[in-house]
Amino acid sequence: MLEFDGASGALVNLFVSAADNGGLEQPRGLTFKSDGNLLVTSFGTDETLEYHGSTGQPLGKWAQAGTDTVLTQISPWGIRVGPNGNVFISRTGEDFGSEAHDPGQKSDEDSNVALHLTSAQVYEFDVSNGNFIRAYVMGHDHDLTFATGFAFIPGWEIDCNLNLLPDACDIASGTSEDVDGNGTPDECEIDCNANGVFDRLDIIPFGTSMDCNFNLTPDECDIAQGTSSDENGDLIPDECQPPCETDADCDDGDECTSDVCGDALLCEHVADQCPCEGDANGDGMVDPLDTGFVLARFGCPVGTGDPLCDAADQNGDGVVDPLDSGFVLARFGDCL
Repeated sequence: MLEFDGASGALVNLFVSAADNGGLEQPRGLTFKSDGNLLVTSFGTDETLEYHGSTGQPLGKWAQAGTDTVLTQISPWGIRVGPNGNVFISRTGEDFGSEAHDPGQKSDEDSNVALHLTSAQVYEFDVSNGNFIRAYVMGHDHDLTFATGFAFIPGWEIDCNLNLLPDACDIASGTSEDVDGNGTPDECEIDCNANGVFDRLDIIPFGTSMDCNFNLTPDECDIAQGTSSDENGDLIPDECQPPCETDADCDDGDECTSDVCGDALLCEHVADQCPCEGDANGDGMVDPLDTGFVLARFGCPVGTGDPLCDAADQNGDGVVDPLDSGFVLARFGDCL
Protein backbone atom coordinates (compact mmCIF):
# COMPACT_ATOMS: atom_id res chain seq x y z
CA MET A 1 0.00 0.00 0.00
CA LEU A 2 1.23 3.46 -0.94
CA GLU A 3 0.46 6.85 0.60
CA PHE A 4 0.02 9.93 -1.62
CA ASP A 5 -0.33 13.62 -0.89
CA GLY A 6 -4.02 14.53 -0.89
CA ALA A 7 -3.48 17.82 -2.71
CA SER A 8 -0.71 17.15 -5.20
CA GLY A 9 -0.94 13.40 -5.66
CA ALA A 10 2.79 13.08 -5.02
CA LEU A 11 4.03 9.85 -3.48
CA VAL A 12 4.60 10.31 0.26
CA ASN A 13 5.87 6.90 1.29
CA LEU A 14 5.46 3.15 1.18
CA PHE A 15 2.76 2.69 3.83
CA VAL A 16 2.68 -1.16 3.99
CA SER A 17 5.49 -3.12 2.36
CA ALA A 18 5.10 -6.48 0.64
CA ALA A 19 7.76 -7.93 2.94
CA ASP A 20 5.94 -6.94 6.15
CA ASN A 21 2.24 -6.84 5.32
CA GLY A 22 0.79 -9.05 8.07
CA GLY A 23 -0.44 -11.71 5.64
CA LEU A 24 -2.25 -9.39 3.23
CA GLU A 25 -3.08 -10.98 -0.14
CA GLN A 26 -4.99 -9.28 -2.96
CA PRO A 27 -6.14 -6.20 -0.99
CA ARG A 28 -9.50 -4.83 -2.10
CA GLY A 29 -11.27 -2.28 0.10
CA LEU A 30 -9.89 -0.07 2.83
CA THR A 31 -11.18 2.42 5.38
CA PHE A 32 -9.98 4.29 8.46
CA LYS A 33 -11.67 3.72 11.82
CA SER A 34 -12.44 6.49 14.29
CA ASP A 35 -9.24 5.64 16.22
CA GLY A 36 -7.17 6.36 13.10
CA ASN A 37 -6.18 2.77 12.31
CA LEU A 38 -6.57 1.42 8.79
CA LEU A 39 -8.68 -1.64 7.91
CA VAL A 40 -8.05 -3.55 4.66
CA THR A 41 -10.06 -6.46 3.21
CA SER A 42 -7.68 -9.27 2.27
CA PHE A 43 -9.49 -11.01 -0.60
CA GLY A 44 -6.85 -13.73 -0.87
CA THR A 45 -6.94 -14.83 2.79
CA ASP A 46 -10.66 -14.40 3.61
CA GLU A 47 -10.10 -11.87 6.41
CA THR A 48 -9.95 -8.18 7.27
CA LEU A 49 -6.63 -6.90 8.62
CA GLU A 50 -5.78 -3.86 10.76
CA TYR A 51 -2.79 -1.53 10.40
CA HIS A 52 -1.51 1.33 12.56
CA GLY A 53 -2.85 4.56 11.08
CA SER A 54 0.46 6.41 11.21
CA THR A 55 3.18 3.80 10.74
CA GLY A 56 1.42 1.11 8.70
CA GLN A 57 2.53 -1.56 11.20
CA PRO A 58 0.43 -4.76 10.86
CA LEU A 59 -1.82 -5.27 13.90
CA GLY A 60 -3.32 -8.63 12.89
CA LYS A 61 -6.77 -9.90 11.95
CA TRP A 62 -9.52 -7.45 12.88
CA ALA A 63 -13.00 -8.74 11.93
CA GLN A 64 -13.98 -11.60 14.26
CA ALA A 65 -16.71 -13.92 12.96
CA GLY A 66 -17.50 -17.53 12.34
CA THR A 67 -15.64 -20.57 11.09
CA ASP A 68 -14.86 -22.16 7.73
CA THR A 69 -18.55 -22.98 7.22
CA VAL A 70 -20.56 -20.57 9.39
CA LEU A 71 -20.60 -16.76 9.17
CA THR A 72 -17.76 -17.01 6.67
CA GLN A 73 -15.91 -13.98 5.37
CA ILE A 74 -15.15 -15.52 1.98
CA SER A 75 -13.29 -13.14 -0.34
CA PRO A 76 -14.18 -9.85 1.41
CA TRP A 77 -14.16 -6.75 -0.77
CA GLY A 78 -16.16 -3.62 0.11
CA ILE A 79 -15.68 -1.99 3.52
CA ARG A 80 -17.28 1.15 4.98
CA VAL A 81 -17.79 2.82 8.34
CA GLY A 82 -21.55 3.17 8.71
CA PRO A 83 -23.64 6.05 10.09
CA ASN A 84 -23.71 4.33 13.50
CA GLY A 85 -19.89 4.19 13.62
CA ASN A 86 -19.63 0.43 13.11
CA VAL A 87 -17.81 -1.23 10.23
CA PHE A 88 -19.67 -2.94 7.36
CA ILE A 89 -17.96 -5.47 5.06
CA SER A 90 -19.24 -7.19 1.90
CA ARG A 91 -18.13 -10.63 0.77
CA THR A 92 -18.04 -12.07 -2.74
CA GLY A 93 -16.83 -15.65 -2.32
CA GLU A 94 -19.44 -18.33 -2.90
CA ASP A 95 -20.67 -16.79 -6.14
CA PHE A 96 -17.41 -15.63 -7.68
CA GLY A 97 -13.73 -15.73 -6.95
CA SER A 98 -13.13 -17.77 -3.79
CA GLU A 99 -12.15 -21.02 -5.49
CA ALA A 100 -9.40 -19.23 -7.38
CA HIS A 101 -7.32 -18.82 -4.24
CA ASP A 102 -8.58 -21.68 -2.06
CA PRO A 103 -10.09 -24.67 -3.91
CA GLY A 104 -10.62 -26.48 -0.59
CA GLN A 105 -12.71 -23.70 0.93
CA LYS A 106 -16.16 -24.94 1.83
CA SER A 107 -18.75 -22.33 0.97
CA ASP A 108 -22.14 -21.94 2.59
CA GLU A 109 -23.76 -23.36 -0.54
CA ASP A 110 -21.98 -26.68 0.20
CA SER A 111 -23.15 -26.83 3.81
CA ASN A 112 -25.56 -29.55 4.89
CA VAL A 113 -27.89 -26.95 6.37
CA ALA A 114 -28.13 -23.75 4.34
CA LEU A 115 -29.01 -21.04 6.85
CA HIS A 116 -30.12 -17.63 5.61
CA LEU A 117 -27.90 -15.92 8.16
CA THR A 118 -24.75 -17.65 7.01
CA SER A 119 -25.42 -16.79 3.35
CA ALA A 120 -25.53 -13.04 4.00
CA GLN A 121 -23.57 -10.74 1.69
CA VAL A 122 -22.85 -7.88 4.11
CA TYR A 123 -21.82 -8.10 7.77
CA GLU A 124 -21.70 -5.45 10.50
CA PHE A 125 -18.85 -5.44 13.06
CA ASP A 126 -18.36 -3.57 16.32
CA VAL A 127 -15.90 -0.76 15.52
CA SER A 128 -14.30 -0.98 18.98
CA ASN A 129 -13.23 -4.64 18.87
CA GLY A 130 -14.07 -6.20 15.49
CA ASN A 131 -16.71 -8.54 16.90
CA PHE A 132 -19.57 -9.64 14.62
CA ILE A 133 -22.89 -7.89 15.35
CA ARG A 134 -25.39 -8.77 12.61
CA ALA A 135 -25.84 -9.78 8.97
CA TYR A 136 -27.51 -7.93 6.09
CA VAL A 137 -28.90 -8.97 2.67
CA MET A 138 -29.57 -12.49 3.88
CA GLY A 139 -30.79 -15.60 2.07
CA HIS A 140 -29.96 -17.45 -1.11
CA ASP A 141 -32.52 -15.53 -3.19
CA HIS A 142 -31.22 -11.97 -2.73
CA ASP A 143 -29.89 -11.67 -6.34
CA LEU A 144 -26.84 -9.81 -5.02
CA THR A 145 -23.67 -11.41 -6.35
CA PHE A 146 -20.05 -10.26 -6.23
CA ALA A 147 -20.82 -7.32 -3.93
CA THR A 148 -17.64 -5.29 -4.41
CA GLY A 149 -18.86 -1.91 -3.20
CA PHE A 150 -21.70 -0.24 -1.32
CA ALA A 151 -22.55 3.10 0.30
CA PHE A 152 -25.00 4.60 2.81
CA ILE A 153 -27.68 7.08 1.78
CA PRO A 154 -26.99 10.53 3.28
CA GLY A 155 -29.30 11.36 6.17
CA TRP A 156 -29.83 7.74 7.20
CA GLU A 157 -30.25 7.56 10.98
CA ILE A 158 -31.47 4.95 13.46
CA ASP A 159 -34.56 5.67 15.57
CA CYS A 160 -34.93 2.49 17.61
CA ASN A 161 -37.51 3.91 20.06
CA LEU A 162 -39.65 5.38 17.23
CA ASN A 163 -39.87 8.86 18.78
CA LEU A 164 -39.00 10.51 15.44
CA LEU A 165 -35.59 11.60 16.73
CA PRO A 166 -32.25 10.00 15.80
CA ASP A 167 -30.89 7.81 18.58
CA ALA A 168 -27.70 9.88 18.70
CA CYS A 169 -29.78 12.98 19.47
CA ASP A 170 -31.73 11.18 22.21
CA ILE A 171 -28.46 10.19 23.87
CA ALA A 172 -26.81 13.59 23.44
CA SER A 173 -29.80 15.45 24.86
CA GLY A 174 -30.20 13.09 27.81
CA THR A 175 -33.63 11.89 26.68
CA SER A 176 -32.17 8.38 26.56
CA GLU A 177 -29.37 6.80 28.56
CA ASP A 178 -26.55 4.83 26.97
CA VAL A 179 -24.80 3.23 29.92
CA ASP A 180 -22.56 0.90 27.87
CA GLY A 181 -21.72 3.63 25.34
CA ASN A 182 -22.54 1.58 22.26
CA GLY A 183 -24.65 4.29 20.59
CA THR A 184 -27.97 2.49 21.21
CA PRO A 185 -30.45 3.91 23.77
CA ASP A 186 -30.71 1.55 26.73
CA GLU A 187 -34.50 1.28 26.38
CA CYS A 188 -33.93 -0.40 23.01
CA GLU A 189 -31.58 -3.04 24.37
CA ILE A 190 -33.15 -6.47 24.96
CA ASP A 191 -32.60 -8.73 27.98
CA CYS A 192 -34.88 -11.63 27.07
CA ASN A 193 -33.92 -13.88 29.98
CA ALA A 194 -33.95 -11.05 32.55
CA ASN A 195 -30.49 -11.87 33.87
CA GLY A 196 -29.29 -8.28 33.80
CA VAL A 197 -27.20 -8.69 30.62
CA PHE A 198 -28.30 -7.40 27.21
CA ASP A 199 -28.76 -10.22 24.70
CA ARG A 200 -25.91 -9.19 22.41
CA LEU A 201 -23.52 -9.32 25.40
CA ASP A 202 -25.13 -12.44 26.90
CA ILE A 203 -24.10 -14.75 24.05
CA ILE A 204 -20.81 -16.67 24.00
CA PRO A 205 -18.00 -15.53 23.74
CA PHE A 206 -19.07 -12.34 25.55
CA GLY A 207 -21.49 -14.06 27.95
CA THR A 208 -22.57 -17.56 28.88
CA SER A 209 -25.63 -18.21 26.68
CA MET A 210 -25.57 -20.33 23.54
CA ASP A 211 -26.95 -19.08 20.22
CA CYS A 212 -26.80 -22.19 18.05
CA ASN A 213 -29.02 -20.78 15.28
CA PHE A 214 -27.10 -17.48 15.11
CA ASN A 215 -30.18 -15.24 15.39
CA LEU A 216 -28.51 -13.07 18.08
CA THR A 217 -30.98 -14.34 20.72
CA PRO A 218 -29.97 -16.73 23.54
CA ASP A 219 -31.23 -20.27 22.88
CA GLU A 220 -33.18 -20.36 26.14
CA CYS A 221 -35.16 -17.31 25.01
CA ASP A 222 -35.95 -18.85 21.60
CA ILE A 223 -37.36 -21.87 23.42
CA ALA A 224 -39.26 -19.88 26.07
CA GLN A 225 -40.80 -17.56 23.47
CA GLY A 226 -41.77 -20.40 21.13
CA THR A 227 -39.47 -19.19 18.34
CA SER A 228 -37.74 -22.57 18.52
CA SER A 229 -39.11 -25.94 19.61
CA ASP A 230 -37.38 -28.21 22.14
CA GLU A 231 -39.16 -31.56 21.86
CA ASN A 232 -36.54 -33.51 23.82
CA GLY A 233 -36.25 -30.93 26.60
CA ASP A 234 -32.45 -30.58 26.43
CA LEU A 235 -32.61 -26.76 26.19
CA ILE A 236 -31.12 -26.84 22.67
CA PRO A 237 -33.37 -25.63 19.81
CA ASP A 238 -34.42 -28.61 17.71
CA GLU A 239 -33.35 -26.94 14.45
CA CYS A 240 -29.75 -27.10 15.72
CA GLN A 241 -29.82 -30.88 16.12
CA PRO A 242 -29.73 -33.41 13.28
CA PRO A 243 -32.55 -36.02 13.38
CA CYS A 244 -31.62 -39.51 14.59
CA GLU A 245 -32.74 -42.95 13.41
CA THR A 246 -31.32 -45.27 16.07
CA ASP A 247 -29.94 -44.97 19.61
CA ALA A 248 -26.46 -45.45 18.17
CA ASP A 249 -26.81 -42.11 16.37
CA CYS A 250 -27.02 -40.43 19.78
CA ASP A 251 -23.87 -41.76 21.42
CA ASP A 252 -22.19 -38.72 23.00
CA GLY A 253 -19.27 -40.67 24.46
CA ASP A 254 -20.36 -39.86 28.02
CA GLU A 255 -20.55 -43.00 30.16
CA CYS A 256 -22.72 -41.14 32.66
CA THR A 257 -25.68 -40.77 30.27
CA SER A 258 -28.09 -43.12 28.52
CA ASP A 259 -28.40 -42.04 24.89
CA VAL A 260 -31.78 -42.62 23.23
CA CYS A 261 -33.34 -41.61 19.92
CA GLY A 262 -36.69 -40.29 21.17
CA ASP A 263 -40.18 -40.18 19.65
CA ALA A 264 -39.46 -36.85 17.94
CA LEU A 265 -36.44 -38.46 16.21
CA LEU A 266 -34.18 -36.27 18.33
CA CYS A 267 -31.45 -37.49 20.67
CA GLU A 268 -32.13 -37.59 24.40
CA HIS A 269 -29.30 -37.86 26.90
CA VAL A 270 -30.57 -39.04 30.29
CA ALA A 271 -28.30 -38.86 33.34
CA ASP A 272 -27.30 -42.33 34.47
CA GLN A 273 -25.04 -43.83 37.14
CA CYS A 274 -21.39 -43.29 36.27
CA PRO A 275 -18.89 -46.14 36.40
CA CYS A 276 -16.95 -46.33 39.66
CA GLU A 277 -13.34 -45.99 38.52
CA GLY A 278 -10.96 -48.13 40.55
CA ASP A 279 -13.73 -50.44 41.88
CA ALA A 280 -12.18 -53.61 40.49
CA ASN A 281 -14.27 -56.03 42.55
CA GLY A 282 -17.55 -54.23 41.89
CA ASP A 283 -18.67 -53.61 45.48
CA GLY A 284 -19.24 -49.89 44.96
CA MET A 285 -16.16 -48.87 46.96
CA VAL A 286 -12.53 -48.22 46.06
CA ASP A 287 -10.52 -49.67 48.96
CA PRO A 288 -7.69 -52.15 49.76
CA LEU A 289 -9.88 -55.04 48.64
CA ASP A 290 -9.68 -53.70 45.09
CA THR A 291 -5.88 -53.46 45.32
CA GLY A 292 -5.75 -57.08 46.47
CA PHE A 293 -8.11 -58.07 43.65
CA VAL A 294 -5.68 -56.61 41.11
CA LEU A 295 -2.51 -57.93 42.78
CA ALA A 296 -3.91 -61.47 42.77
CA ARG A 297 -4.29 -61.31 39.00
CA PHE A 298 -0.95 -59.86 37.89
CA GLY A 299 -0.16 -61.25 34.44
CA CYS A 300 -3.72 -62.50 34.00
CA PRO A 301 -4.68 -62.76 30.27
CA VAL A 302 -6.95 -59.88 29.30
CA GLY A 303 -9.53 -60.11 26.52
CA THR A 304 -9.77 -63.89 26.50
CA GLY A 305 -13.24 -64.11 27.99
CA ASP A 306 -12.30 -64.16 31.68
CA PRO A 307 -14.37 -61.32 33.24
CA LEU A 308 -12.20 -61.22 36.39
CA CYS A 309 -9.04 -60.63 34.36
CA ASP A 310 -10.77 -57.96 32.34
CA ALA A 311 -11.96 -56.26 35.54
CA ALA A 312 -8.42 -56.28 36.95
CA ASP A 313 -7.12 -54.35 33.92
CA GLN A 314 -8.25 -51.05 35.43
CA ASN A 315 -6.31 -48.72 33.15
CA GLY A 316 -7.40 -50.56 30.00
CA ASP A 317 -3.93 -51.13 28.54
CA GLY A 318 -4.51 -54.86 27.98
CA VAL A 319 -2.16 -56.02 30.78
CA VAL A 320 -2.71 -56.58 34.52
CA ASP A 321 0.40 -55.13 36.16
CA PRO A 322 1.53 -52.62 38.84
CA LEU A 323 0.07 -49.75 36.79
CA ASP A 324 -3.41 -51.12 37.49
CA SER A 325 -2.81 -51.27 41.25
CA GLY A 326 -1.52 -47.69 41.10
CA PHE A 327 -4.68 -46.72 39.21
CA VAL A 328 -6.77 -48.15 42.07
CA LEU A 329 -4.66 -46.58 44.84
CA ALA A 330 -5.08 -43.13 43.29
CA ARG A 331 -8.87 -43.49 43.60
CA PHE A 332 -9.27 -44.78 47.19
CA GLY A 333 -12.55 -43.65 48.75
CA ASP A 334 -16.26 -43.79 48.10
CA CYS A 335 -17.48 -43.48 44.53
CA LEU A 336 -19.42 -40.35 43.71
